[in-house]
Amino acid sequence: MNRPFSDLNKVIYSDDDTVVKVPYYINEHGYRSDSFNKDNEVLILGCSQTYGSGLPNEFTWSDIFCKTINKKYSRIAYAGDSINGQVYKAFNYFKEIGNPKIVLALFPLYRLEYPAIPKEFIHPHGSLNVSGKSSADELAWAVPAMAYFNYDIAQFSKAPHDPAYVIPKEFTLFYNFMFIKMLEQYCESNNIKFIWSIYDEFDKINEYLEDNDKEVLKNFLRTSDIIQIWESNLESRRSLLDESIENKLLMFAADFNKKTGMGHWGVMTNRQIAEKFLKRYKEIFND
Repeated sequence: MNRPFSDLNKVIYSDDDTVVKVPYYINEHGYRSDSFNKDNEVLILGCSQTYGSGLPNEFTWSDIFCKTINKKYSRIAYAGDSINGQVYKAFNYFKEIGNPKIVLALFPLYRLEYPAIPKEFIHPHGSLNVSGKSSADELAWAVPAMAYFNYDIAQFSKAPHDPAYVIPKEFTLFYNFMFIKMLEQYCESNNIKFIWSIYDEFDKINEYLEDNDKEVLKNFLRTSDIIQIWESNLESRRSLLDESIENKLLMFAADFNKKTGMGHWGVMTNRQIAEKFLKRYKEIFND
């Protein structure tokens, strides 16, 4: 996902999108977002699902949410990113651009950003660094992300290690929730409304929190039930699609692969997620 300077501030297309040709407008910092501005009231965090891989922007949950409440937004969601990677970028956004009034986040659970150490600690996919301009270099900076976890492989891993083989999931959970807590505390101290969610394995969160501080869930919004529905009967629901662009993308994004079952959420799931965030937003602001 390296972003060359030639891609900045223009519309690009992805080879992964096979159902329809989806335009991605990339701003001057390398993100799929309007230009970052201190007057943008909403900051959106997440991974490729929130970036909107395979979907025209008007069908993404963050765009639906912000248009509904008529507020401008900045989105720093990035494909393959993690909780700690996005929180790191959020703090750079606060420093470089300013504080928004609302932060919304939809994170993957089992990913962790880490530095590659030559000959000792590596990632098979290399760097995900994004090109930026001057002070925007830090704002757009990222390192590889990984998904967890197979305990058996740890017995056989040898240097140079892939961290996914040797770092236990408890380590990932601890640091990811620590980053969420730091972001939460910053938002509280600066009068920023914060709503966050994790779209996979809610039961694992409860398992982790049994012996930990449940206060970390006070701004949490459950969306995993929506995703569980999306993940069921993937093949059978493909037959529901017709020739209009919206209906072609109703269940699955344009990058969905029928053979592998891999791809991103379609229009319906994004709408349902937006509705959940909107309901919580109205509860907070009593609109």
